[in-house]
Amino acid sequence: MAGSKRRWLVLWVGFCLLACPIFVKGKAEEESLWMDVVECMDASEAEQYVFPEKREKDGIWYRLLRTEVLESAGEPVIETEIRTETRSSGALLPGETWEPEPMLEQDGVAYHLQETREEKIPIRGRTQKAEGWIDYFDRVEKPTFPPYAEFEIEDAALGTSKTVTLALTETTEEQHWKEDFQAILTAEPADASAFVLGEQVVTLGEDELGLAGQEEAVLHVLGLDPAYYRIRHMSWSSPSYDQNGVLRREIQVSGARFVTDYHGYYSGVGELDDVWGTVLTAVYQAEIETQTGIETIYTVLGYYQPEGEVSEVLPLLGAGTSAGIFLAAIFLWREKRKKEA
Repeated sequence: MAGSKRRWLVLWVGFCLLACPIFVKGKAEEESLWMDVVECMDASEAEQYVFPEKREKDGIWYRLLRTEVLESAGEPVIETEIRTETRSSGALLPGETWEPEPMLEQDGVAYHLQETREEKIPIRGRTQKAEGWIDYFDRVEKPTFPPYAEFEIEDAALGTSKTVTLALTETTEEQHWKEDFQAILTAEPADASAFVLGEQVVTLGEDELGLAGQEEAVLHVLGLDPAYYRIRHMSWSSPSYDQNGVLRREIQVSGARFVTDYHGYYSGVGELDDVWGTVLTAVYQAEIETQTGIETIYTVLGYYQPEGEVSEVLPLLGAGTSAGIFLAAIFLWREKRKKEA
């Protein structure tokens, strides 16, 4: 009974060896493999990537042996933020210009000029300080200035003329003697031996009139105030002439007048015409780069070997079979010797 059990144990071990693979080095050498490389940007793409089962290269067909996925660190992940700043010229009148700066700095960030936009707009309600004068020269009596007066001013921005109404704000006076007094005094009858001059009786000479010292009397005869008139010279102006049977002769009187120049100053704010203007807007941009991480590169390797070669490591079923046969032979040999004994 014990011998039967041993017999069955040896047979069972032999059968196990028949089924047990023994791995050995195949004849395909490492240098005969060809490797295909594919880079993927995410793990899902790498895991799902499928290499062709067969590839042809340089006239040789290769069969896919295995695949492998490797992970490695790539370039830093940089996110770029675009920031924008604008600057405006304000309303520009026709002929006005504005040049934006090529670069500006805001909170430590440099912004560079990208473009300049132009927009036409109406400019209304324009005003301009205006002033004007009304002058009365060489006046003996003070004139009356109007409280308001119209003046033509020049639009400083456009160079055009505009009529505005301004208010009287100030008057000034300048007094002086002016050597422009002229008057004619007529003597009649011219052949008289004496003449009545105001309340005096005077004798007139042919060459010298003889009126020296009688200037105020002459002014009174002329109806003028000696406070405002001065006689500098008196002389015959023409020969005697007959008028309606009366012989007459004229005396030329000249001198100075005490006159005043009056100046009225008008000022205010004049309303100007509406015009079309331009607004320029300069657009600046800055690129702000921020590192948010490191990208991961997924490299998929496909190993190919030429067709007809065994794999690098293959199960060798023949080795197990040989071992089983060997044990069975030993068992049978021992059984035979026992019987012969």
